[in-house]
Amino acid sequence: MSAGQLKAIVAFYRYYCVLPVLLSMLCCYLFFIDGSLFAVLMIKLITGIGVRYFIILLQSNKLFYYYNQHMSRTLLWGSYFLFDLALLIVMLCLISLLK
Repeated sequence: MSAGQLKAIVAFYRYYCVLPVLLSMLCCYLFFIDGSLFAVLMIKLITGIGVRYFIILLQSNKLFYYYNQHMSRTLLWGSYFLFDLALLIVMLCLISLLK
């Protein structure tokens, strides 16, 4: 992976990060209240898939920039979900320290 592709992946996540960050915050709140990690991960997985389809259906023309950078869909969406999961794990660790 080149530096240009890494910058494009970070730009992709920054462009679409508002909703996943809000959902991560909601999941952390539910984890703080309920304490069920399985339920939080299932909610995050289902909403993550929903966000992916929302982006594909409504923003598909904007994805051609990333495809023209020779980035596969697997790389683009895999990195998106990895960033999102890493953010959720960090937030859950911080919440567990507060408990």
